[in-house]
Amino acid sequence: MRHRLAALAIALAASPALAKGHLPAPHAAPHAAPPAVVRMASFLAYEPGWMPNDRLAFFGNTTADDPVQLYVWAPGPNHLARATVQAAVRHSLAVWNETFAYVQPGPDSNESTPDPAPSDQNLPAPGSDYLVVQQLHETAGRALFQGQIKPESLHISPDGKRIAFIAQALDQTMHLALVDVTGGPTHLVDLHLPYAVQSIVGWNSNRSVIVSTVDTEGDPTERLLMVGATGVIPLPDGKEPAISPDGKWLLVKAGAAGVYMRTLYGAGRLLDPTATAYAWAPDGKHVFLAQNRDIEEIDLIGHVLHRWKNVASLSAGQLEVSPDGRYLAFGADFGLSVLRLR
Repeated sequence: MRHRLAALAIALAASPALAKGHLPAPHAAPHAAPPAVVRMASFLAYEPGWMPNDRLAFFGNTTADDPVQLYVWAPGPNHLARATVQAAVRHSLAVWNETFAYVQPGPDSNESTPDPAPSDQNLPAPGSDYLVVQQLHETAGRALFQGQIKPESLHISPDGKRIAFIAQALDQTMHLALVDVTGGPTHLVDLHLPYAVQSIVGWNSNRSVIVSTVDTEGDPTERLLMVGATGVIPLPDGKEPAISPDGKWLLVKAGAAGVYMRTLYGAGRLLDPTATAYAWAPDGKHVFLAQNRDIEEIDLIGHVLHRWKNVASLSAGQLEVSPDGRYLAFGADFGLSVLRLR
């Protein structure tokens, strides 16, 4: 399932811990168990992503006119803090370990700019967007790429060494782009097909990426492709796919509602006929589903293991499970919430 923008009004009163620079410590001291559901403060939130030690990073602002900043939430009373990124950003965020990547519009022409690495082929179209990588404790990051970058398209490889994103090329089509987090040339992948990349599903290994594309010659159907060292492999179609942690299975939307689990190449079964959102557990052995106001955890046969009733304000949207499986972040009509699972 693609990382689409979750522009959501959050529901808990603003915290005194929002003072700049006071980031949540990674379990420096034990806290009392948080409530089952934490609904966060009255601002808009974008692109939530989990870090180690149950910390949730996301971009947010108090109103649509305010600058977007990075926030970090951690378990504990009022444990929400503003991080060091203060500049305006595009709504794209990828988080891993203590590092995050984001897209930032370029500064005015009279300001100094970082020198991003060149692209090695399929030259990207000129643009002012910068792909920036930054450590959480740093006050500034490093630009890896400059060009026209599609929002919400950043995906980090499983080993944390490469970033996949979508960039516009000189022919005005959107291409899959790959860059090392340590720098070096950006590689724009030529699919050699009449397809334009719409979204990135995710990595299914450190060397292969699954993308959703559309035919530029007129067919509006979205097509899935696996792009890797062995070339481009077409996969069976699927709406809003979510790839399993081991890269072998997909969850796809079954019609207007419901979720279907299948292999990359199509064989599978219906898991649930009514789910509106879904996400894999970190071990790949369970799936979390949103059904109106309820959240369920099911096994891969479809048996319900746990059900949390009436935890969503209306209908839950994007689901994000913490790496240790203890917390679930989800968007809803009135906020970004965190559900304690264990």
